[in-house]
Amino acid sequence: MLRIILTFLSIISPLTLADQPQNADSIPKEDFVFQASTWSIAAGLTNIEQKAAFEECVDDTAFYLNFTYTQQDGHFIYGAGMTGYLFDDKCKFRQDVEDTWGDRHTASSSANGFGFFGELGYSHPIKPEAIHFDTLFGLEKLWAERSISNCSNCYSEDIDINAGFYLKPQFKFIRESGFTIIVGAQIFPSAEINNNIFISFGSTQDFF
Repeated sequence: MLRIILTFLSIISPLTLADQPQNADSIPKEDFVFQASTWSIAAGLTNIEQKAAFEECVDDTAFYLNFTYTQQDGHFIYGAGMTGYLFDDKCKFRQDVEDTWGDRHTASSSANGFGFFGELGYSHPIKPEAIHFDTLFGLEKLWAERSISNCSNCYSEDIDINAGFYLKPQFKFIRESGFTIIVGAQIFPSAEINNNIFISFGSTQDFF
């Protein structure tokens, strides 16, 4: 995965640099203050602590999506968002269900989770308005369960996998149009989730 990220960075860096506005370059670096907001959607892989994955009967790798909003004022950056986790369930159960039309069938469970997070940190502009390296600290609250989707009275089980505090280093590439690519990782030092590796796509605009 690290090799994939490094290869991706080597491909998009020249493209990003080639399509940047020149007005920022005319401003002395010490006088330029980057102020912007970013909306982004990320997809990535989650590594789960093996003992916790075994006890909760899920695979130790999961897929996740998140939606993030961040604001940056100079070097200070902060944001919040929500995350959805899709676990590979090793202990599925089946249950007879009845739909709104009275038809009965058998449905299988799935293991999913969702969470909310807030984060803040420091952004280092490698190239103003083009490339930034961010270091963020955050806290995520996660709820997970094994259940049958769209069923109001079906059996369900809680899945005891927690997130918590994390460190997030990331590279942010911003094109002149505002299109933004972010590549990075989340590191959870004391939780059942060990780390996330992600790539996100979004839009960066000036503060309103």
